[in-house]
Amino acid sequence: MRESLRSRGYTLLGHDEQHSPARTAVSTVLIIAVVLGVSGVLVGSLPELSPGERNLAALFSKLASVVFLAEYLARLWTAPESDPAMRGRPLAARIAYARSFFGIFDLIVLAPVIARFALTVPDDYYAVGAVFALFKLGRYLSALPLVAAVLARQGRSLMAALVTMGVLLVLVSSMMFVLERG
Repeated sequence: MRESLRSRGYTLLGHDEQHSPARTAVSTVLIIAVVLGVSGVLVGSLPELSPGERNLAALFSKLASVVFLAEYLARLWTAPESDPAMRGRPLAARIAYARSFFGIFDLIVLAPVIARFALTVPDDYYAVGAVFALFKLGRYLSALPLVAAVLARQGRSLMAALVTMGVLLVLVSSMMFVLERG
């Protein structure tokens, strides 16, 4: 039986254990896009750059954004291949991917690009996407899914600790304000 185009795309995006030259090429392009996007934002923020150099750095960020958009659309398209039971329900599979840890980060990375089409936003907003693009490397690192699992299991405890720290910060800040004022 011949493999479908969607199934081959799913394999190329690194969801299978098969290592082929094509899969390696796709992974390499995605890693280079992350590096280019982050580098473009970092270099573009240097004040001593000429306008031409600043435009080149912005071009790197925008090219990376195009690659990320293509990747996100490809991952949505191939999502039904993730589970044989979902092949008959492609919309449910795509929604499940969009709500997954990596799906959310992929969308956060694309948010500035999407906002750019819908609203007038400055180029600085690409920096937000570039920073979150570093999480895309998590697909190639084994530790990041562990962080996602910890966040999923201990989310309530972590939120309680965060709220406690926020309350303590406000309390201590208020005390310092009163002491410095008096």
